[in-house]
Amino acid sequence: MSPRRTVIAISDRMPEIGKEFYETGPAEGVARVRHYLEGQVAAGILAIEDCEVAAAQFLDSCLATILKQLLFNASEAPTDERIHHVVGIAVRTFLAAYRPVA
Repeated sequence: MSPRRTVIAISDRMPEIGKEFYETGPAEGVARVRHYLEGQVAAGILAIEDCEVAAAQFLDSCLATILKQLLFNASEAPTDERIHHVVGIAVRTFLAAYRPVA
């Protein structure tokens, strides 16, 4: 979390640092998941209108109740059990939204 906080803190003065951090980290993750989802759509497994948005939604939902607490140093790192619980909900929610209607 510390590098992320540092980048956020200096990005007003040095926007190129923030942009590079975003493009080589979060944006790369979204692009990889988007690519995977596009393949699932092509195979008829998922029905997604905008795979980039869906990828970002999924990744963000996997961090629900975890990232902000860590970012603000408001709690200890989550347990493996908590991570599995949150990600499990994210997966079920994602599939409920994007499974093709039969």
